[in-house]
Amino acid sequence: MSKSQTTQAYFTAGMSTLLTSIGLYFCKGDVDLMKMVVPAGAVVAPFLTLFLVKVFAFLNVDTNLIKYKAALASDLRKQRKILKDPLIDEVTKEEVRKAYAQTSLLLSSASQDVLNGVITIKSPEDKITG
Repeated sequence: MSKSQTTQAYFTAGMSTLLTSIGLYFCKGDVDLMKMVVPAGAVVAPFLTLFLVKVFAFLNVDTNLIKYKAALASDLRKQRKILKDPLIDEVTKEEVRKAYAQTSLLLSSASQDVLNGVITIKSPEDKITG
């Protein structure tokens, strides 16, 4: 088990304990309600943890990477629109299909490429002053 998986497992267990404790506090001795709150806390905790992990992961992403991915997604939308256009000839559509495949590969590996140092994304300010 990797360090991040272990951390997520501990966080999920802690979240489950916290939700169960909060639920039991508000039950105030109602046994039937307690029987529903305890399993509900255990069921809700993994989903809440997953949501929080996604939020924290999103907050850690470089804004320039987000802009890069958005630009690639925009290119894909435009290329898809061109491919659906009946007025565009087949030679042009074949070139757009090749560009579409290349753009799809770039988008699917953008985060990994940045993380592994394959590509470096600079902010517009870096380009102006650099």
